[in-house]
Amino acid sequence: MNDEDTGPGEDNHVVKVALYMETLQARMDPGQYRALAHALHEAFHLLAQGRDGTIGSENDPPEFTPEMHREFATILTMLLTGKMDQQVVEVPPTAARASSLWI
Repeated sequence: MNDEDTGPGEDNHVVKVALYMETLQARMDPGQYRALAHALHEAFHLLAQGRDGTIGSENDPPEFTPEMHREFATILTMLLTGKMDQQVVEVPPTAARASSLWI
């Protein structure tokens, strides 16, 4: 599916996210998928309310792996931009800061 195949509107963003989530559910461990879906649900509510939040902290569930952080960032970006062709760049940690993801 191309981004050009759909018309304008935020509903298209949601459809793309839903399709991507279906593929994740099919290939992920059920516990990891539930943790990711819960984190995304919370993030979507924060965005809808115009509130700030953080991505990744020591309070994350233990099953929230680095790959899940990348998927979280990808899905969040898909929702915000409507694009499915993100490039995720992981910046390794240094003594001054933790690792980070750039999309």
